[in-house]
Amino acid sequence: MIALYLPISSIAKEGKPGACRGFAKAYLDGAELDEEIKAGYLKYIKGQRKNLYPVAVEHEELMRLMFAEKMISWKDVDLLLEECGKQKNNAAKAAVLEYAHQNFKPTDTDKNYKL
Repeated sequence: MIALYLPISSIAKEGKPGACRGFAKAYLDGAELDEEIKAGYLKYIKGQRKNLYPVAVEHEELMRLMFAEKMISWKDVDLLLEECGKQKNNAAKAAVLEYAHQNFKPTDTDKNYKL
């Protein structure tokens, strides 16, 4: 897996989403990663997360990495749910709703999300 050995900065723009998917899988599998390369990927994914939402909805490992690293803020939940709807991915939608439920305190002004 190329993502384990190359810094994200050395990968062409069109290859970055695929490299992020590969990195996410290795990261979640507990692969030994160079700390500098790992930090670069995490920083890139966090900074580009909104652009990566379509990839994350399609590829569960990237979404799970975003959840594990708490990269999704409350204000991003709607964007992510919208992408789940576009892709008709109910499993991803359920995962986003579960993440939101576990990480954000409900208030009287919150929306009631449903599957």
